[in-house]
Amino acid sequence: MSKIAEERFSNRDASPVTEIFTLFNQNNIRITLELPTAVQINLNQHVGYTCAPVLHNDNAIFPIDSAEFSVTLSDVKSDGGSRNVIANVVWWDPIRMKAKPAITFTCAPVSAGQSIQCTPSDKGYTQMRWGTTVSNGEGKQKLENSLDQLKISYSPGNPSSETVDGPDITIG
Repeated sequence: MSKIAEERFSNRDASPVTEIFTLFNQNNIRITLELPTAVQINLNQHVGYTCAPVLHNDNAIFPIDSAEFSVTLSDVKSDGGSRNVIANVVWWDPIRMKAKPAITFTCAPVSAGQSIQCTPSDKGYTQMRWGTTVSNGEGKQKLENSLDQLKISYSPGNPSSETVDGPDITIG
């Protein structure tokens, strides 16, 4: 099956309308994740959605040499007073059929004003997967505090090779 056909097949129960969710936004650097606005899951079924975070260097002073972070997914709880778990959410490897609650992503260099899609450190985990735990319910996926271990390396461009005098040092 072609990659496009696989994505269409895996995304068939997700809303065709997507929304950009911001996981991190600081100092003109953003990490976003594009997800469907709604997901319909029938009892004893799973819905997979092919996605990966995107690193945006929104005109930061320096290009970003690299970035590494992990995204932890939380289960969906009901909107009602009971707050029961209505769906389990994991990162999913559709080839090996394995699940993980957290995946580390790495990003290639990003110039100022550019964006790049990040890749999972475990290459096969290309989908977010929701699975039912109850026969009915409604809830909202919570993405806050899902970003862990953020490491970003900046490149200040060409460093100056000139020596600059600093403060006078006196000992004794």
